[in-house]
Amino acid sequence: LARARGVEPEPRPAADDDEPIWRRFARSDLAAKLPDGPTAASPTVGTDAGPSSELDTLETRVLGGSARDRRDGYVADLFDGSPAAYHRTLDQIDRAATYTEATSIFSAEVLRRHRVNPYTESAVAFIDAVQERFDRRQ
Repeated sequence: LARARGVEPEPRPAADDDEPIWRRFARSDLAAKLPDGPTAASPTVGTDAGPSSELDTLETRVLGGSARDRRDGYVADLFDGSPAAYHRTLDQIDRAATYTEATSIFSAEVLRRHRVNPYTESAVAFIDAVQERFDRRQ
């Protein structure tokens, strides 16, 4: 448009501006303050070492024996594809003292945070599994 009007465009500054924004952010002070990736306390899903078996154990404790078979669906449908969010939520629910506290966590971490419809098949199956866990405790 500038050339059509006979105006020469300003030359682009070189070097720094050609670098992607994400790379500049990664070196910024703000990025340095963010937590690093998963730690031993919050392992990634699907690694070959211990974290996967740790997650399997946590899932079984919180959601029962069939949870491993539903993991991919839960992560995709309830946690926007974030295995880390899935693991964190399971850990929080595992530490819940009551079913009421567990449903409060589910509501905050899944329904509100990820804007999940509570009547989806995955949401109903997840909360039913949590309820079974607390029913077994009594």
